[in-house]
This record gives sequence, structure tokens and C-alpha cells, in this order.
Amino acid sequence: LVPPGSVTDPADPAITIATAAAAALNAGVLIGPLTKAQVAMLELLCSMLVRKGRFLDAALVYGALGCRRSGPGADLSVSLDSRVAAMQSAVLHARSAGASALVSRLDSDAKVFGFQDAIVKRLQERQRNQDGGAGWRVGGGAGAMEGGPEAAGPAATGGTALELERALAELSGAPLDLSELYNAYAQPFGLWDICLQMIRFAGGCGNGDPPAVVRTLWDHELLRAHGSCRTASPIGRLERACDAVSNLGSSLYPDSLTLPLMHIAWRLESLAAGLWKRRGSNGDGNAAATATAMGEAADRSSELIVQALKVCCRCLRGGDLGRAIGGSSASRCRCGSSPDGRCLGGRRRRDA
Repeated sequence: LVPPGSVTDPADPAITIATAAAAALNAGVLIGPLTKAQVAMLELLCSMLVRKGRFLDAALVYGALGCRRSGPGADLSVSLDSRVAAMQSAVLHARSAGASALVSRLDSDAKVFGFQDAIVKRLQERQRNQDGGAGWRVGGGAGAMEGGPEAAGPAATGGTALELERALAELSGAPLDLSELYNAYAQPFGLWDICLQMIRFAGGCGNGDPPAVVRTLWDHELLRAHGSCRTASPIGRLERACDAVSNLGSSLYPDSLTLPLMHIAWRLESLAAGLWKRRGSNGDGNAAATATAMGEAADRSSELIVQALKVCCRCLRGGDLGRAIGGSSASRCRCGSSPDGRCLGGRRRRDA
């Protein structure tokens, strides 16, 4: 932490270290690489600083540890879990010191590290599940669906063993900024839910039409969940899509940009009614049986959709749900009505 040749006060080296950590954070200069023994000594110093009530100094040192460079080999490597833990400790002690500006900055860095860690874990899981290392299509690909907007770019096609290995190697090095994480990893590898969480955290998505991009990302995520088990029944696939809405939507609420409830309700109703088809799809080989199953499951599909939207809005009353959605059909009637006038609650109806 201390630059070579600098003059230190042997009476209190902790002050020098904390000062160097503050300079590193303010200048955006990463310290390290540090060995495990060096890290342990600095963590011990932080514990001593906390016991003395010097919370700001402890926060600065923890922040510098979280942002440090990694090096080759196990002794100099830095796991993302340890980065997140160090930044969380830094935020805790900065709050104790009452340093609101530092809290905001460290908390922001910690959340970006959390996104990087989440991407790594998802790509590692995908790597473990690969079959023989062959390339395979990533994500649902809403752009390949009839009526699916393509504002977020083409459907992701990355995901070969070589591409995953390269991405994991890059992500395991130094911390990356939010824009690079989104554009180089989350979006190309089809991590649609993480993309939406990043947009919410950033408060937007830069150039273009943010609402259109968000709707497309939701289309990708809904179709990914709905198609994750091709052998399931229609109601089973709808249930998976509704689960995706509940799990992701509750983390985005009440942000109206990243949680377009009216669009989500319409898409769920479209899936329930079988009106959202892949381009070039020949349909179900047993269309009559599928139509019968969908008709029998109509009431159940309505319940699933309404419950998923309620979980998103964290509300329990139908009136509250209607106000949150802004008058979506799912909150007004059992079968609903799409923006183009068709009934989408699980049963088909010819246009009037």
C-alpha cells in the first residue's frame, strides 16, 4: 500500500496505510497484487482500527482491498466473493463513520462487483452443464419470435466452451465497470435478468429507446423461462414464466422503467393463449390436444398470471394490482384483453 521510498511515521504506520488507501481509492489506482499473508495482515489492521473506533480508516483499507489487482497463481489471485465481502465491510464501517459520500461510492462499487460475481457464477454453471463442449444457442431469443421487437440487438449466439473459458478468465481478473459487464458479457451470453437489474441500477441504458430495450429483454427472459422445459404441459411452461416474473419482478419493483407491468401481463396472457409463436414454427403436432389442454387450464392460467403480478407489486388486493399495472386486462377480468383486442386469458376468441 505504501509507495517505495515514502517517509512513514513508525509511531503509527496505520495512519500511513489508511492515507495510502484513501489516495488509491480517490485516484482510481488499484493496489496490489497482494499475497494472502499481506491481505491477512491488512485485515488484522482493519480489526484493530475498528476496535479503536477509527471506522473511516478501516473503511478505506477495506475499500482498497476490495478493488486491488489480482496476480498470477493462487497466492495472488482474488476471488469475486472476497471482493464483495471486503466492499461490504467497507460500506459498513463508512456508515459507522458517517461518511455518506464514501458510503455511496463504496456501495455502488460493491453492487457492480456483485453483478460481476453473479455473471461468473451463471457462466460457470453453464460451463458445467455443457454437453461435450459443443457450441449451443444462449437465451430464449425473443427477436426470433413473431411480434418480438429487436431493439436490444440480435439474440445471443455465444456460449461455446472456448468462449465461456475466455469470458471466465477475463471476469476473474480485475474488477470491470458496469458498461463492460453489460455489453461484453451479460447481453451477449443471454443473461437477460441480470441485464434488467443492471439497467435498474444504472437508472437507464444510455442511447436508443430504453423502454423498447427493456421490453425486449423481458421478452427474452419470458421465452427463456417458458421454453426451459419443452416436455412440460402448457400450464407447466406458463408456470415457469410466471415464476420468472415473480422472482425478477419483485427485485425491480417499483421501478417503472425496468418493470413494465402492462407489457409483462400482455405477454403472459399471450403465452397462456398460445398466441406468441416462433417465426418459422410449424406449431404443435397435436394441435387439438393442445387446444383442449389450454382450455381446461384457462382458469388456472389466470390465477398464475395474477399471482405473479401481485408478487411483483408486493400487493394483495386486486384494486392495488390494477392501479400498479395501469389498467392491464389481467387485473380487470378472468380472461383479459390484449392491446390488439383479443382475449388472452387462456382461451382464444376471434377478433370482433
